Amino acid sequence: TDAASTKRNSSWCVTASENEVLTLSPPRTTQSAIFDFSSLITVMLLFICTCTYLRGMRTTIFDEAVKEDEITPKRRRGLRSVCWKASRIGERVSPYVAAALVGMAFHVLFF
Repeated sequence: TDAASTKRNSSWCVTASENEVLTLSPPRTTQSAIFDFSSLITVMLLFICTCTYLRGMRTTIFDEAVKEDEITPKRRRGLRSVCWKASRIGERVSPYVAAALVGMAFHVLFF
């Protein structure tokens, strides 16, 4: 047998040395963009910019169709609502979004 044998369980790594001492260690995982703050900000800024661009190309892309007998449009729900709000943020707060994008670019390039 080997001096140290390793057996992978579904979520934990069990290592046995030559003295038969078992060591449990947690699995190695990578973080997704949701749990890393820098990546989360990057994803949010890119989502805002994408929604603003799409709304600029097609102004009614996130609006629901209004029937002729209705005076006000229906309340937005779901993914369309999130995209509509992100496009509004991009339109109305564009200088701040642009400054955040420049800061993100420096962070990605130099850090």
